[in-house]
Amino acid sequence: LPEIPIFTDSPLAIKSTKVYQHNVEFLNEEAVEFQQKHGSLFDFPLLQVIEDEKESELLSVMNTPCVIISAAGMVEGGRIQMHVRNNVGFAENTILIAGFCAEGTLGHRLLSGQDFVEINRKPRPVHAKIKRTDVFSAHPDHQQMVTYFEESNPKGDLKNIFLVHGDETQMGILADDVKHTQVTLPEKGQSFELN
Repeated sequence: LPEIPIFTDSPLAIKSTKVYQHNVEFLNEEAVEFQQKHGSLFDFPLLQVIEDEKESELLSVMNTPCVIISAAGMVEGGRIQMHVRNNVGFAENTILIAGFCAEGTLGHRLLSGQDFVEINRKPRPVHAKIKRTDVFSAHPDHQQMVTYFEESNPKGDLKNIFLVHGDETQMGILADDVKHTQVTLPEKGQSFELN
């Protein structure tokens, strides 16, 4: 990238990066080596961390090139919606979505190539380039989930797994592949008593 400002604008991401930074010894070897070499996992020249909402809103009136990193589950909530709303209508912009977006989410609608998307109950024309990368996705794949469930339950004490986040068809396939534990796909509004 050319030398342009990079903004991190996500309260949750800012808090979670502090947890990683203070617990480097629990991360993989690559992260530990990076920390030793650079002194930080997340800080670098030109990075500006946006802490409050007023600062966040000021990004919408910036008329110079920049990168805004704003985490949000499938572009459904948080400050990312404001940034998409303010930038989706301009052809010189790119919106890069990291990871999977379930059907029906704003992220999915953007990735499907719609000419207009509704944000805050208003249709917005989509002129920005919409791209996707899985490089930064925090979502494990099918086999990683099966392995996680197996390794988390070596004694078979786990009574039930509730799958509540993801594509319904894929969650059903995952449920069929999990062994030695009951798997439930709750319906909307359904409740359970845990004991």
